[in-house]
Amino acid sequence: MRFVNGPIPKSRTFDPVAAGWTPLRAPNERRFVTIAILCTVPFVLAATMVFLEAAPVLRACFRLHPWSLPCFVLLMLALVPLHEFVHALAYGCGLRSPNLIAGIWLQRGIPYVLCDEPLPRRRVVFMLAAPFSVLTVVPLLTVPFLGAPWDSCVVFFGLLHAALCVGDAGTLLRLWRQAPPKARVHNQGWQTYWAV
Repeated sequence: MRFVNGPIPKSRTFDPVAAGWTPLRAPNERRFVTIAILCTVPFVLAATMVFLEAAPVLRACFRLHPWSLPCFVLLMLALVPLHEFVHALAYGCGLRSPNLIAGIWLQRGIPYVLCDEPLPRRRVVFMLAAPFSVLTVVPLLTVPFLGAPWDSCVVFFGLLHAALCVGDAGTLLRLWRQAPPKARVHNQGWQTYWAV
């Protein structure tokens, strides 16, 4: 895995433009950011409501178990790195692959993971959906078996993580609509290309 500080780098393995691949149509950046923020707001509001409702019980729990507050804070801080780690695993190329790139563009506050090689569309769809499945859906399935305040904590973190998945969902939908099922997909910087 290579680590990059800055925007997604151009591919070192393949040039989809020169090969005549088709770019995915994308909304302009302002529109994409506006839509993403609007889609994130309901999840953040719901998470805030769950947290406020559970606050008295959580406060008591934090007093009784001094380790629980640092764990809660650490889990909040770890959500984004865990999300990106699940992406990296879901690519299925191995964490030691030189084509796997993890980066963060601090100027825009955007972390990312991508695989610098042409991949089947189904694998890219799986990679995009994996963090939502692993860090939101699976934990929420455990809620009926948990007692207070842990059930509220799981719902809170599940909703908070769902908000982080909005960008992935937008990319997944564009890929699903525009690239045929048998297509191969590759990134060149921020632009995604496909070809059959």
